[in-house]
Amino acid sequence: MKYTLTLIFHLLQASAREVVWVMRVAAVFFCAIATVLAITVQSIYGLLHMCGDVVYVVLFPQLVCVMFVPWFNTFGSLIGE
Repeated sequence: MKYTLTLIFHLLQASAREVVWVMRVAAVFFCAIATVLAITVQSIYGLLHMCGDVVYVVLFPQLVCVMFVPWFNTFGSLIGE
């Protein structure tokens, strides 16, 4: 919800009603993708491996930035998740 409010409400000056509809459409879209993935994947281990890869891809850049980029901090990284 935080990202929806920031991107749509403030940047595009959308009304609260439009923000709610964008969130509803996004929820249906992601549920449909999750359903298709659950039906088409042949094994539970494939889903486990995919989830591990997704977590790695999402969290690794934050870890690298917190450790090696001086103007990034741990608090901002944790709040941004």
